[in-house]
Amino acid sequence: METSAIKEAVEMRRAHLNLIKYALNKGCSITVDYGAYDDEDACTKSKDYKEIKEHAEACDESYLHIYDAEGKKKGWAWVIFGNEDNELVSDYSYNPFMEDWWQQFDKMYEETSW
Repeated sequence: METSAIKEAVEMRRAHLNLIKYALNKGCSITVDYGAYDDEDACTKSKDYKEIKEHAEACDESYLHIYDAEGKKKGWAWVIFGNEDNELVSDYSYNPFMEDWWQQFDKMYEETSW
C-alpha cells in the first residue's frame, strides 16, 4: 500500500476530516469559524480541502458550516481538539445530511478499529 493511501485512511478516521471530505464529495462548500469570540470567518464557503483543514485545525475548537451548491446550509459541526479521533466532532446539527455522514463515519470507524 502506498504511503499516500495510508495517510488518507488515517485521516478519514478523524471525524472532522472525514466530514470535510464527505461534504466536499457531495458538492458542498464549507465555512470555518471560531465561535462567538471571533466574528470573522477563517474561510468562507471554500471547496479546498487543504484550506478548510488548515483553518479548522488552527485553534483549540472550530465550527464547520456546510452549504450545498445553491448556498443553502446543510448543517454544522463543532470540532474540539484534544478529544479522541471519533469524538473530534463534539456536536452537530441533527438533519438527514449530517446523520448520513455520521452513519457512514461510525460504520467505517468501527470496521477499521484495531
